[in-house]
Amino acid sequence: MTSEITILKNLLEDSIDEVYAEERFVLGYKMQTMKGLEQAFAFRVGIHLQEKIKITEYKSLDLDAEYNKSLGLSKMLDEFQNGIRPDLVLHKRGTHKKNKLAIEFKGYWNKIIEKDKRKLIGLTSSAGDYNYLLGALVLIGKESAEIEYYANGANI
Repeated sequence: MTSEITILKNLLEDSIDEVYAEERFVLGYKMQTMKGLEQAFAFRVGIHLQEKIKITEYKSLDLDAEYNKSLGLSKMLDEFQNGIRPDLVLHKRGTHKKNKLAIEFKGYWNKIIEKDKRKLIGLTSSAGDYNYLLGALVLIGKESAEIEYYANGANI
């Protein structure tokens, strides 16, 4: 594993830990359904991640949510005919040369994760257009998250 992958993993894991430590933790909200909290959790992680990358070598990159663009077109993978929209990406808009991190989030209430895994495999594949250095599937738990990582088109 490269040191850059280790740095990206640490940035993401620290950001997730900070969300879980928030006084007004988003998953503590009492309601009938968990729908929508996945996006709220991803947003909170993005806020913490943005603050962290400001003081790293990644400060010139863009952190985007639900980003579906690819050089002015829709972000596509062969398997997904309608395009894809990763939850968070760390990249440089307008190029594929600095694609660093693609993140998908799934809550414990949503067990359908196979499409997310296939997206991350495609986004990190060196044979594809995007070649993200690292992909992460964040499985949001009630008290902590589990993370599956992807690189070079495979789970690592």
